[in-house]
Amino acid sequence: MSNTSLRIGCEVIWMKLTEVSEIEIKTFSVDNTREFDGLELHQKLNKLHPLMDNGKEEYSFVSAAIGLGDAFERAMNAMYDGKGNVAVIIEKRVITLDKSIQKNAIQGSF
Repeated sequence: MSNTSLRIGCEVIWMKLTEVSEIEIKTFSVDNTREFDGLELHQKLNKLHPLMDNGKEEYSFVSAAIGLGDAFERAMNAMYDGKGNVAVIIEKRVITLDKSIQKNAIQGSF
């Protein structure tokens, strides 16, 4: 949670933002990784959906305490250790803005 200010002209507006995030890593085994060559992201995900929907992951990890670089490293290590040959890293974020604080700040009663 953080309080953030935004300057519009001479006015400073205070806003209360909250943000939570989570990273999920899943690895899967496919017969031929070359099927994925040259495909766009949505096409690759469409190929993986049957495996993802049926819980066929070889490795699964969820954490709110790691970044994308660490997630990439974990996925690579899992695949190197024989736990699949395709990895999906999903970052989820929810951000909220308390509008009542924003309105009060604009009206000068904050």
